[in-house]
Amino acid sequence: MEGEFGPLAGRVAALSESSRKIAGAKAVNIRRLKLISKDCERAMYKHILIPTDGSPLSSEAVDRALDFAKDAGAKVTVLIATEPLHIFSLARDEITPMYSEYERQVSEHAHRLLAAAEQKAKGLGVPCNTLTVENAHPYKAIIAAADQRGCDLIAMASHGRRGLSAVVLGSETLKVLTYSKIPVLVYR
Repeated sequence: MEGEFGPLAGRVAALSESSRKIAGAKAVNIRRLKLISKDCERAMYKHILIPTDGSPLSSEAVDRALDFAKDAGAKVTVLIATEPLHIFSLARDEITPMYSEYERQVSEHAHRLLAAAEQKAKGLGVPCNTLTVENAHPYKAIIAAADQRGCDLIAMASHGRRGLSAVVLGSETLKVLTYSKIPVLVYR
């Protein structure tokens, strides 16, 4: 069972969850086992996209995904996908101040959330980039960002909005799961 990773990989692959001993040595935590051979060292995930909307569940998912990234030795991109303001009015003088205020509030909110995520990543020693994109369909922005940034995993909360708005608007997570070709890790 030497395969492409050399003879050591065969021994590691043979370890079962119940038996964590290697040739009579003391117990080893398989999750943190690092193989010394260059041929064997290969991270499963190298770049993780973490979308967030600032909801409590989404914030918890960011924390858990950052912990996962640290264990995996991966870098992360934390993303906020904002939706444009939809106004149904013909009076331009009514729209301009409202639109400017909306953009300001969205920008401040995104900056606060991304700065907090970046600080947490820095504290864990995880390389982190942040990104804000505007799209009427956040799931499309999430998938496009993952593709454009070369991410090999999307890690996100199971849902953000609660109640009737989640039912009416549909789940962005479900849409990402449906349309993404990149694996998606969902935190509940």
